[in-house]
Amino acid sequence: MTRKEARMIAEEMVPLMRKEIKQIVAEVLQKEDKKDDVFLDYEGASKLTSLSVQYLRSHILDLPHRVIGKKRVFSRNALIEYMNR
Repeated sequence: MTRKEARMIAEEMVPLMRKEIKQIVAEVLQKEDKKDDVFLDYEGASKLTSLSVQYLRSHILDLPHRVIGKKRVFSRNALIEYMNR
């Protein structure tokens, strides 16, 4: 392999490696954010968002939430992300 061929290969590899590294870093950061996540009930979500509990109940399908057992809970991080969009 000549130096020119090696350089061409390296020039193609660098952008691919950067893309892969960015993806890995994003995944790690996302996992770390999930570890720090807190689940809120309607009262906690109401305090966080400054929306009334009644509003949250009537717009539940528009808001990010989960059902755990028979209880609906809101991910703190998901609500913050939702409010910032």
